Amino acid sequence: LLDEMSMEGLVNVAQAALEKGDFLKRVSSVAKLSGSNDSDQSIKLKDVLISTSIENGRLYVEPFDLEVNGQKATVGGSNGLEGDLDYSMILKDVSTGAVGDALNNALSSLTGGQNVVSDKIDLNLGIGGTYTDP
Repeated sequence: LLDEMSMEGLVNVAQAALEKGDFLKRVSSVAKLSGSNDSDQSIKLKDVLISTSIENGRLYVEPFDLEVNGQKATVGGSNGLEGDLDYSMILKDVSTGAVGDALNNALSSLTGGQNVVSDKIDLNLGIGGTYTDP
């Protein structure tokens, strides 16, 4: 029955927040985001209109903007109505920190001293797994 459902719609989120949890811990550790201690972890949405559709047993979510630990991000993708996840998240303007500095130092002899890596980058993350174990 779920495989035969088909619909489209908009989800209007006035304000919402997700605080703490395994998902936030994993994103923070991968991206090395500031504010990633347990008490500061959050995903925040405010005045967001999300375009969605259900087709062939999957909920599709068009990309929308949010904040992860105060960092701007865009997320979109799909999940099975049974619980599997297939999303992508772009964390915007993430500091490259020591890794960016080390890469620029290593490549400086090849580039004539010019920096190859910016001090901030957009970080693309894949989100898979299930509702209970992202």
